[in-house]
Amino acid sequence: ELEEEEEGAGAFPYFSKLVLDNFQCHNMLTVNWNKKLNFVTGDNGTGKSALLQAIAVALGSKASDQARMSSIKDYVGRCHSKAKIVLHLVQPKDDMYRGKSTLGEPFNLTQEIIIERSIFKGGGGGPPFNKVPLT
Repeated sequence: ELEEEEEGAGAFPYFSKLVLDNFQCHNMLTVNWNKKLNFVTGDNGTGKSALLQAIAVALGSKASDQARMSSIKDYVGRCHSKAKIVLHLVQPKDDMYRGKSTLGEPFNLTQEIIIERSIFKGGGGGPPFNKVPLT
């Protein structure tokens, strides 16, 4: 359950959690992000860049948009047939864009949006947002 937002805690959405299952070098990883500032450190080859790539892929990025992989199926970890990314996005109550579409039409969003994306070794993957492919 989400904590009550502090008054003026920030007007922009933020990632609260990232869950990776068989994504690149991460067999199972859960990262709980701080809403203000996060540092990712580690030795070379430990998967720091994979965290950023997972966020991009969850948000609909294609493999061709990223320099490391030639196909989306290349993100599936070795010896696995499927990878999954779950990204939690929190929209603060005082977000100035909350409840407005790009056309200015009102719409209702919950405070937390969960984006789940599956990728299959055989190619392709599940739609990244609300079971509808991004265009």
